[in-house]
Amino acid sequence: MTETTSTKLDALRAEVNKTTEPERLYKKFPIAGGTLVGEYKIAGKKDVRETAETENDEFLLAKCLVRVLAVDPSSPLADARGLVPLGASLDHPELDPLQFDNRLCELIGLPEGTYQETELRLYKGNDLLLATHAGEIAAWSLDTTSKAYTDFPKAA
Repeated sequence: MTETTSTKLDALRAEVNKTTEPERLYKKFPIAGGTLVGEYKIAGKKDVRETAETENDEFLLAKCLVRVLAVDPSSPLADARGLVPLGASLDHPELDPLQFDNRLCELIGLPEGTYQETELRLYKGNDLLLATHAGEIAAWSLDTTSKAYTDFPKAA
């Protein structure tokens, strides 16, 4: 093996072994003027199929939700996108990560209910918009390099 080949191999191995942050998609909820944001992980093939077969978009949103965030770029806790975990932004960091559950409802003043009811309330009752977001999560999961679906692209 030549020195050039060794150097190329070392560079390739370093790139393969590089720790990367998991891919995430950030979508605004219509409620609260778009100041609440869902952070979503990649949807699994099985989950996408189940959602399509059962027409249960709420399932995919709940399955892929990592946490609920708040838009607060002036906060010292804000990430590069200007987002802060919702509990922390409201002085209740012990509640994070918040999901589509009654803790979220209580914190932001929504009536308690099932995760499906909570999701629909976050979408102001607009089930078509909720379905659109579920479809975008599924499409983004196929190509996480696409910036077409995110409301908060990664800062350069």
